Amino acid sequence: MQVEALVFDGALYADGPFLPWRPSSAPEQLKQWQRELLAVVNELAKLENWADDAYDVIAQTIERQPASTLRSDPCILN
Repeated sequence: MQVEALVFDGALYADGPFLPWRPSSAPEQLKQWQRELLAVVNELAKLENWADDAYDVIAQTIERQPASTLRSDPCILN
């Protein structure tokens, strides 16, 4: 019995790697999207008088969030 080797060519296979979708964009564009989202969060934090700890958690989350979720967040918050 011959066993086929797994091929990791970017396709999603039942037992293959997890390859989450992300927008096709340059690193600078991703940074711009982070800045836009952070600007919205800054304004909201000021309006709602967020505690520093709460703001820090959200700001750190923006820095670490996956690119696949980054673009939709400012649209939802605006």
